[in-house]
Amino acid sequence: MKRDAAFELAAQWRENPELLVGDLRAAVNWLMQNSNEPTDSIAKAAGARAMEPAFVSEAIERIVPLHKALGKYSVLLKMSKLNADVLESVLQSLVSANKESGDSTLPAGSVVMLTGLAEVAQAIESTQHWVDKQQRLKGEEGNRSEILKTTIEISGDELLVNTDLDGSLKLRGSTNIPMFLAFFRTAKHFLSVDAFLDIDRTVKATNLDRHRVRLSSKLHDVLIEIVEEKGGYRMRKYR
Repeated sequence: MKRDAAFELAAQWRENPELLVGDLRAAVNWLMQNSNEPTDSIAKAAGARAMEPAFVSEAIERIVPLHKALGKYSVLLKMSKLNADVLESVLQSLVSANKESGDSTLPAGSVVMLTGLAEVAQAIESTQHWVDKQQRLKGEEGNRSEILKTTIEISGDELLVNTDLDGSLKLRGSTNIPMFLAFFRTAKHFLSVDAFLDIDRTVKATNLDRHRVRLSSKLHDVLIEIVEEKGGYRMRKYR
């Protein structure tokens, strides 16, 4: 890898953890496909795999970049519980075998014992569960407002607005729903005049304000309103 290639790969993983899981899973799948269960019962019980020396060099080429990037990833994303050295045992098995092969000390018909693959596979599944949880939480955060004490559900062409104490409301319409979501998903539910106009640039500001008033009147049923504020509009609890 280039000097900064490990960092670049780690940065990609941080932005999209699914890539991390995919890269590790692809490497493990390749190792499994190019190795076999050992005949030695002890090694088999320990989860080791037997690989022919001819595959060792390519295996190292596949594992080393991932191992280096994991070291960078653990620094970039400290909240990840993935062990940065999870590939260490597999890599050491390969490097030792490669050195012995280079020294011509491997006897004919010998195989290389890979250790640690079971731990890597387990780490991949744990990471996948973590990724799934983060994505689920992210989705929930996008559908929840603690300021308004409100949760929303989108179903087909309807939007269900559920407030914690004030009941629920179904919104319909090509203007109501986009406008509501624009306010709901912006910081502190505030939109500047320009951002408000960006909801639909084909509509004049006076018409948009009329839609805002109509939407606000509907939201009064669940004690939410959209009011004018300096420089724009804010959606808030009804006062």
